[in-house]
Amino acid sequence: MALTDQQHAVFQFLEQYITARGKSPTMAEIQRRFKFSSPSTVHHYLSKLEKAGNIRRTPNISRGIEILSRGDERGEIEIPLLGYVAAGKPIITELSDEWITIPRSMAGKKRTFGLIVRGDSMIGDAILDGDYLVIEASETAQNKDIVVALIDDGAVVKTFFREKGQVILKSSNPAYPPIRVKASQRFLIRGKLLGVLRLCNRHRT
Repeated sequence: MALTDQQHAVFQFLEQYITARGKSPTMAEIQRRFKFSSPSTVHHYLSKLEKAGNIRRTPNISRGIEILSRGDERGEIEIPLLGYVAAGKPIITELSDEWITIPRSMAGKKRTFGLIVRGDSMIGDAILDGDYLVIEASETAQNKDIVVALIDDGAVVKTFFREKGQVILKSSNPAYPPIRVKASQRFLIRGKLLGVLRLCNRHRT
């Protein structure tokens, strides 16, 4: 079923909100975004999207909207750009209110966000200093997954391994030794790599 321009705009808002935040907006948030006159107008648009097969709603749940179809996979979507991550020694610098546009087909099923690479420890995986990483939020990983992980107060992008009960984070640049996470260190996985974006001829700060 073809959507009207306004129905498509509502669907795009739902899709972008869920991709960026990992949860759906409330009826009140949708009403404010589009300046609809009443909640019943919001319900009308959501019903149309549900009948078209684009979304599914869970009754009596405040944030109970689920995206079933991402529509035109050739389109684009914006995700929050959260900061810098090290391909080298652990660092993290937060950014605020910055976004990056990615192909819709690159967005994950869970919350998706962007980070900017600093360093050259992952050049063997074609991840270069200044690249944009598209990350899907996750707290777990399998061996050989490229992950963003927190170690104490710093963040790195590395390939994850668990060997004999110990977590080892490996670089793809032989100049960097593996990071063997100690039991005394704070360690958390924050996400898995979905893709890499590179802007050519861009001044890097």
